[in-house]
Amino acid sequence: MALLNFLLNTALIVVVISIFLVVHQWGHALMYRLLIRNKNYVMTIGAGEPMIRLPRLIINRWFFVGGKIDWDQTQGKRWQHILIHLAGPMINGLFLLLITFATPILAGFISDYSRAGDFIYAIIFAAFRANMLIAIITILPIVYPYGIKEGMISDGMKVFLQLRYGGKKAQQATKEETEKNKL
Repeated sequence: MALLNFLLNTALIVVVISIFLVVHQWGHALMYRLLIRNKNYVMTIGAGEPMIRLPRLIINRWFFVGGKIDWDQTQGKRWQHILIHLAGPMINGLFLLLITFATPILAGFISDYSRAGDFIYAIIFAAFRANMLIAIITILPIVYPYGIKEGMISDGMKVFLQLRYGGKKAQQATKEETEKNKL
């Protein structure tokens, strides 16, 4: 029974993290479309070989480990680029607030402590943890040190490079930082 609970909780966390990674990337894409007014972007979820390929969406085999938005970074001003990079963590923060304030309301509807109520609380708790994790990891100005995202830079680092260099220098610094940290 304990093994089954562990497996179900692990599966739940993977599903919830995957959902909020898509939400995070959607935040970047939405801000790009609002500020730059261009539909020329591709959202990639995960790493590894592509499983699903649509015109603006690619879902890879390891769909729960991250994502990125490929967009034309030659368009727009420095402040627009900063807002686009911050949009993912900001939408995760928005969902954190939503989950925090919605939980007591949902608790009123789930008056009994049945199996369904426990499952709903598990989903809420997993959603809270997933959003917190994604928001913190992506807003810190870091280069991911290991794993599938090794050598890639966070949204926070992209904002830092935009603030420090701006424009084409920031794009070049982003490429250099990514290449320098790959093995």
